[in-house]
Amino acid sequence: MSLPYSLLRWLCLIGLLTVMPSAWATEYPLVAEVATAGQPSQSLATDLNHKVVSRQDPVAEYVLRTAQGQWPTGPLVLLVNDSGMQWLTLQMPSGKLSRTRMLNRHPLAEIGYGDVAWLLDSVPAAGEPIRLTVDATDVTPASIRVRLVDLTSYLRDNGLWMAYVSACLAVMAAMALIALVFALFLRDMTFVWYAVYLVAYGWILAMQTGFLAAPLGLSFASQGAPPSGRIALVLAVVSAVLFLDRFASLVQYAPRFRRVLMVFAAAMVVAALLGLLPWADARGVGRALVNPLLVIGGPLLLLVALWAGLRGSKYAWVFVLGWTPLLTATVLSSLQGEGAPLHWYWWDEVQLAAGAFEALVLSIGLAQRAADTRKAHAQALRLAEIDPLTGLLNRRGWDNRMAVLERDGQAATLAMIFLDIDYFKSLNDERGHAAGDQILQIIASLMREELRDLDVLARMGGEEMVAALPGCSIRVALFIAERLRQRIEQRFVDDTALSGIRHPLTASFGVAQRLPLESLSQLMRRADQAMYAAKAQGRNRVCEAAE
Repeated sequence: MSLPYSLLRWLCLIGLLTVMPSAWATEYPLVAEVATAGQPSQSLATDLNHKVVSRQDPVAEYVLRTAQGQWPTGPLVLLVNDSGMQWLTLQMPSGKLSRTRMLNRHPLAEIGYGDVAWLLDSVPAAGEPIRLTVDATDVTPASIRVRLVDLTSYLRDNGLWMAYVSACLAVMAAMALIALVFALFLRDMTFVWYAVYLVAYGWILAMQTGFLAAPLGLSFASQGAPPSGRIALVLAVVSAVLFLDRFASLVQYAPRFRRVLMVFAAAMVVAALLGLLPWADARGVGRALVNPLLVIGGPLLLLVALWAGLRGSKYAWVFVLGWTPLLTATVLSSLQGEGAPLHWYWWDEVQLAAGAFEALVLSIGLAQRAADTRKAHAQALRLAEIDPLTGLLNRRGWDNRMAVLERDGQAATLAMIFLDIDYFKSLNDERGHAAGDQILQIIASLMREELRDLDVLARMGGEEMVAALPGCSIRVALFIAERLRQRIEQRFVDDTALSGIRHPLTASFGVAQRLPLESLSQLMRRADQAMYAAKAQGRNRVCEAAE
């Protein structure tokens, strides 16, 4: 399945927007020390291009200085990336304190959107530090990155960030809406789980980036992590598992791995519920389980999809294509949040791009799946209307086709031919059912040769067959029936396979034309009665129905 050129252009644009802010920023190197109560300051790094890790204590204070020893001229912006749900308190050069976090904005000191940023109220004196306190009480501690940039660079990058995040989230929202429309019309839960996943994961990304607070302006409780985040996380994981289950047909292609996935989803639910309990110990256990489960779950989902793909599920490969970038970014971001020294700072941005990418790719896959489903459904309906022996319509197919003719106004001038093979039961008794089946197939083939493509042919059961001829007069219908009778008689008169049978193989025909105000069932009854009249008159003949 190839991606459209327009989609590739959008993906290239998203990738370019991902790297542009960090490529253009004018940044001043910082050095830091950590100050713990009752202990001397300890040096963390000579260059804060490496992340500051605050995982040893719930609360840590950092003393920040410039690497050159001299603060650059202002205006300056102190930027904290990837702070998560942690509270940040900055002591301004003037001595004022500003306490904030991404979801609870400080209305005066903080500027911009996304990551936490302060416009310093003055330039510190030479050698004077800036103090930053990170408080991870009652939330999951996370690595942070502290940067010092000039105001012009920050405003430019902040505008790019707004455009980038808005575009990624808009793509996910649009694909979720399309999936819900498909779910409504196709009544397929696969699309519902996909839409739930996109909404839940989009909410998580909007929360992680602070987009919900600024620019959307949503308010959140100031204590701990918002419950909506845990709920969204559980919904995202569970809906992702259920989506993969249905999308890749795991019941058929990976039944054992399917059970493992269900256990994983249940574990995520348990971890999230623990995080919502009122007891601190239970919440701690729940928070401790979430990131490891996410790290395990990413490779697990890919492994199951790969296995299903190798076993023959073509949609599993679509899942692998769409989710590999997203799951890779999620796992690496979780590892870095756990303190792994990866020194890659753009995983949150990559997660946004990967989320938009998988939304587009999987939407294409779902559209193809919908088309295949409709095609398979139409094929199943067609097969359900076909007599498997003769290839003619069965009674159900006949009724449906006649209803279409009636609805389209093609049944007003309709002739009907009803035929029954003479002495067919005797033939079956003498030569067996295999010979009888072959006779039925030959006569059905002769009917298709003699009648038009627009005529409706059906086997009504046993040795009875019927044909409806739209727009045909009774005279023409009688002529066609007589010609077909002669062909059947001539076809089997010299058939060596039928030599020695008690009665020659022939057929009796009844022909009727629809009368004004006559129903189709009444027309068929008259044709059937005419056929029985032909039988009564000696068989192997054509009789016209009485009006």
